[in-house]
Formats: sequence, C-alpha cells, structure tokens
Amino acid sequence: MDRILVCGVQADTCVLAAGFALFDAGLHPTLLKWLTVGSSLDRSGNLGARLWEHHFGSVLEYSDQLGLPEFAM
Repeated sequence: MDRILVCGVQADTCVLAAGFALFDAGLHPTLLKWLTVGSSLDRSGNLGARLWEHHFGSVLEYSDQLGLPEFAM
C-alpha cells in the first residue's frame, strides 16, 4: 500500500488527528484538499491543509493530481 487518501470535515482537528493515527501506524496519509472542509474558525480548510503539509507533506489540491485514467463516456 503506497498511500492512504484522506478527506473529511474539520481539517484542522478531526482530519488532522486521523492523519496522526495513520502516520503512527506506519502509513503515508495524503490529504485530498478539494474534498475537505474546515471548522467554523476556518471553513476553507486551509489551516488544516497547511498543518497537514507541515506534518505529513502530502496534500493534493485537485483530483487530476491523483493520476487516475480518464474514462471516456
């Protein structure tokens, strides 16, 4: 398993705590910023994303950064 993708509500508290739990378990969490929101103090989630990047280094801003193949319709 290369990485664990994480998103959620309250990026600066709950999501960050999940990141620490995953990191402590020896995994490499990656935050999906476009699917994450902040708390009432920072609804944008930018504070949580900055904290995440400081501690874990891996934040993806947009879905195209996942490197998934595009599906033709």
